[in-house]
Amino acid sequence: MRKQLKGVLNIKIGLVVIFTVAATLLVFASRTHTITAAGSLPNARIYNTNATAIMSSYTTTLDFTNARWNTSSMFNASTSSSRLTAPTAGIYDISASVNWGANSSGFRELDILYNGVTKIVSSRVPAMSGTSTSQAVSTQYKLNVGDFVEVQVFQNSGSDLNVLRANSYSPEFAATYINP
Repeated sequence: MRKQLKGVLNIKIGLVVIFTVAATLLVFASRTHTITAAGSLPNARIYNTNATAIMSSYTTTLDFTNARWNTSSMFNASTSSSRLTAPTAGIYDISASVNWGANSSGFRELDILYNGVTKIVSSRVPAMSGTSTSQAVSTQYKLNVGDFVEVQVFQNSGSDLNVLRANSYSPEFAATYINP
């Protein structure tokens, strides 16, 4: 071990070393690694405090109003309320969930887009009869510094339909840095 300063630990290893940080087992071989304490890894989970009306047969990018947590300023409600932006290059675990108002017509779609263009995960399900329709998606994707991800939704019920506000799960959007 070389040095430990303010939540960052640099280690130099010649052979395999097993080291535990915040209940995560890390195995390293023959190089120097920088480990950031788990509480300061780039991660955010954001949500909207209101229901959002989604027009039938139109794709809509969801906006978010609040953060449950937001390290490294991944979310900025005043300048980019639909985005989570990568402050560090690496692989991120990204997820989103929505709950649609009850309507048994058509289908519902939930997508996560990379840099506003490329779908990196998508879910399309038929509408539920007599109840709301819930959806969740998750993926891992490599982001460069400044890349962003957004949530888009689509429905074709024939009329406006709400993405409902449901405590702790709709609409929610999260990203966590997991690996360089």
